[in-house]
Amino acid sequence: MTTTKRIHRELASPAEIAALFRLDIKTVRRRIADGTLPAFRVGRQIRIDVASAEAALMRPMNAAAVAMIRAEAGRRTS
Repeated sequence: MTTTKRIHRELASPAEIAALFRLDIKTVRRRIADGTLPAFRVGRQIRIDVASAEAALMRPMNAAAVAMIRAEAGRRTS
């Protein structure tokens, strides 16, 4: 007889992730779109593993990423 291990993951919607990490929902959606925040669909809903989100969002950014964010912010204020 074989036994099956169940893996319990805490899943959240993009809005819940935004609230949990105090981010704008647009930031969460951008991160999903550019692939830095892993997400998957369950039917028509997008779900994110909370542990994966924490790892992805708390990772330090390299200098190129920081420069890109600053340039984007500068364009918005101009």
